[in-house]
This record gives sequence, C-alpha cells and structure tokens, in this order.
Amino acid sequence: MGLSVVKRHKRLHIVDEAGASVYTPPDFVKVQSREAMASLATSMRGEPADIELIAAFEADPRNRPDLRKRARF
Repeated sequence: MGLSVVKRHKRLHIVDEAGASVYTPPDFVKVQSREAMASLATSMRGEPADIELIAAFEADPRNRPDLRKRARF
C-alpha cells in the first residue's frame, strides 16, 4: 500500500494510491512540516497498529501548539 502526502484545501493529507484520504490531522494538531507527515506515511502500512502511530504523532509536543511551550528539545 503506497501512501503519499498531498496538500488539499491548505491542509496536508496522507492519501493512498487511488487518491483517497487515509489520514488528515485534526484541527488541534498543527503539523510543522511535510517531513513529519511523510515520516508518518512511511511508517503506516494499512494495519490495525496504525492507530497507535497516529496517536503517537498527535501526542508529540512538536505537533501540539498547547504543549510546545512546555516541551524542551
């Protein structure tokens, strides 16, 4: 299953080979770069474990503006 990152309507989406959206970050997740989404797309394999990858991506303080202030990198 080949996934890629595209920009639609000013938002990044992970889409499959047919162009169907597989994942779009919710509004509370502010993705800082296309590379972060590309890394998530590369990690996803269309398996049930993908939800764990998405949850970790959304919980990452670098993608959450409310947590970025507290994060020290």
